[in-house]
Parts: sequence; structure tokens; C-alpha cells
Amino acid sequence: MTRMLALAACILDSALPRPGLSDLPFEVLDLIFRPLCPNLLRGPYLPLPWRQNIRAILRELRAFADLRLVCSSFNDIIVPIFFQEVIILFSPFTRPEQLTEFFRSGAAYIKSVVIFGHTEGRRPRTQWPSSAIKEALGHGLGLLTRIQNLECHGEHGAFADSWFQSFTPNLALTVTSLTITPSYQLQAGVYQILSSLGNSLTHLAIIDWIGRLKEGDDNFPTTFYLPNLTHLTLQHGNPPPCELPKLFASIKNARGRTPLRFLSILDLRTNYDVDAITNLLTTDDLGAQLSSLRLRLSLTKITKAAEFPKVVLQACPNLRVLIRDSAG
Repeated sequence: MTRMLALAACILDSALPRPGLSDLPFEVLDLIFRPLCPNLLRGPYLPLPWRQNIRAILRELRAFADLRLVCSSFNDIIVPIFFQEVIILFSPFTRPEQLTEFFRSGAAYIKSVVIFGHTEGRRPRTQWPSSAIKEALGHGLGLLTRIQNLECHGEHGAFADSWFQSFTPNLALTVTSLTITPSYQLQAGVYQILSSLGNSLTHLAIIDWIGRLKEGDDNFPTTFYLPNLTHLTLQHGNPPPCELPKLFASIKNARGRTPLRFLSILDLRTNYDVDAITNLLTTDDLGAQLSSLRLRLSLTKITKAAEFPKVVLQACPNLRVLIRDSAG
């Protein structure tokens, strides 16, 4: 009798549906899949975004997105994760309708947009994308009500065009973090985007800033203010010394004081000596407000190198973190 009951229990047990991965709670599935989503590497010691293998990352993202086809539960998990940060790589084969449909599909989820005009250090021979592509980009960004981070790299010069303010007024309300690589031929794009987004920004990174910024053109305002900027990173490039005081002078709130607390100056090719760095840190009492300063400059280019820590600490008496890395 006991054996018969045991056999019946085994038969009933085998007939019951086995719980699978899709039966797990939403929160558990999110914890499983979120770390699997490919993304760009970021950090002061990591390769710059356009020096990473963008095409390989995009292939991995497409493979990750295919997981949504397994079942409805996977779709509900994968779609928000996939669209949380989108990477757009322009090529001569990019179609406007493709870009428009992509933004419409992810508008409810997109919090970060990273745009590349070229990859792997190669510059295009012609100025692309076309006006139709840039218009599709502008309309697409205009759909995003949750975007907080915007990164613009490459030669496309998108932010130096007139569509920026007319198509994307929402960005000035939601974007708090901006990373921009100024276009080699359209340096004025820096002024344009800072004038448009300045009030909302708390984090700003300018990478590979080359040469003087264009000014004196009515289409490119030279006056902008960054009243809420707390984090600033300047990395690579060789901005002329006269440009940096202009940028630092724009970082001030309604009381005329700088809100900047975290400053990183990394691998600039411009020959800054101790006096130049001191002048920057004393612009509008900037150094007195800083709590974190990271400098990575070539010591071979710095005169009075032995005095460097002393003058920095004198200019920044409230520092909690000072990191000075040698670049050579």
C-alpha cells in the first residue's frame, strides 16, 4: 500500500508544470538580466568612448535585445533595460526613418543617449550625416521626457545646427549630465549646446577640445552660464589657455559664486605650468569651493614642479581629495 501511494505521488508530481526562469518575480529577473546588458566603459583610466570597439558593443546589444523574443516575461524585462542607454553610430547607411522608429520605440525608457559620428579614430571625408538624418535625430531627442545623460562624440556637428533649440526644448529641462567632443570643424557647437543646456547641467565633460572656439557669430552665442554645475572634466585636447578662464567664469550661480565641487583636468596637451594652474584655480574663487581635484598632467611640461602640491593646496584650502597622476 505504501509503495502504491509513493508511485501515485511520483506520477502526480511529474504531471505538475515545473517552474522556469520566466516564472521568477520581476525584481529577480531584473537583477539577473541587468548586469548582462553590454555598455560603454567609463572612467579616468579607461579608453575614451570612441576608442572602444563600438561596432562590437552594438552587436552584443542586438544579441541581448533578442532575448526579449523568448517569452512575454523576458520582453517586459529586456525592453526597459535595453533602452535605458542607447548608442547611435552614424554611418553613410543610416536612414532617417530607421532613427525615427528607434526613438519612438524607446521614448518611454531612454535615460541616456550616446551619439558617435565616427569610430576608432577615423574621420569621415565628407560632412555627414545629411540634414534629413540630423532632423530625425532632433525629432527623436524631442520625444524623450526622461533623458538625463547626453554624450556627443565625433564629426557630425549635430549640435551646431539650428534644429537643436527648436526640436529639443525638453533637453534643457531633463539633461543633467553632458559629455561632448567638439567637432574639429565646428568648434562653435560647444557654445551652442552650453547656451541651450547650461541651466540644467550638474555634470559636464569636454573631451579632445582642439583649438579656439568660434565666436562672434549671431548663431553661436558666446555668453552662457552654468549655475548648477558641480562636476567638470576636461580630458585630452589642447584648449588655448585663454579659453579655460572663459569657461570657468561661466560657472556661477545667482549669487555670483561657483557651484563647482569636483574638477578633473586630464592629459591636456597644452603646456600649463604651475602659474597657469594657479590662475585657473583662483578664477572667481574657484579653488576655495572645490572638495575634489584630479590632475593628470605631464610633469615634464610643468615648471616649478616641486612647488605644485603647495600652490594647489593654497588655492584649494577645502580639498578633501587631491589626486595628481603623472602622465609622463
